Amino acid sequence: MAVALMAWAVVLGGCLQYQRDELASAEAIAKLPTERLVASYGNARRLGRKDDTILNELAEREGWNEETKATLRKGTVYPGYTRTHLIIARGHPNRVTRSTTPLVGYTESWIYRRGRFDFKTFYLVDDVVTSWYSSY
Repeated sequence: MAVALMAWAVVLGGCLQYQRDELASAEAIAKLPTERLVASYGNARRLGRKDDTILNELAEREGWNEETKATLRKGTVYPGYTRTHLIIARGHPNRVTRSTTPLVGYTESWIYRRGRFDFKTFYLVDDVVTSWYSSY
C-alpha cells in the first residue's frame, strides 16, 4: 500500500512539475536541467499534451535534427534511440524490468499498457532501444 501511494505521489509530482514548467517562459525552461525537461515532456505525453517549447530546448541541447524531432513528436521509436528518446516519444512506461547478463550486459524492458491485453514492450541494452514487441 505504501509503495503504491509513493508511486502515485511521484506521478502526481511529475504532472504538477509539468504544469509549472508549461507556464514558465522560454528563458526559465532553458535554465532547467535536461533530466527535468525530459521528465516534464514525458509527463506531458502521458497527459496527452504536447509542448514544443520543451521539445525544442531538448533538441537544441542534444543536437537533434528536424526529422528526429518530427518522429519523436509522432511517438515513433527506432532502434538505436536512447532512453531519452523513448521517454519523449512514448512517455514514462507503466512498468520497467531490469536484468544484467554477462553476454549482453545491462538490459531493461519498458512496458506500456493501453488495456488488459494491449501492451507494447521496448527492449533496451545499455540504455539504447534494440527491439520491441507489440500486442496491438
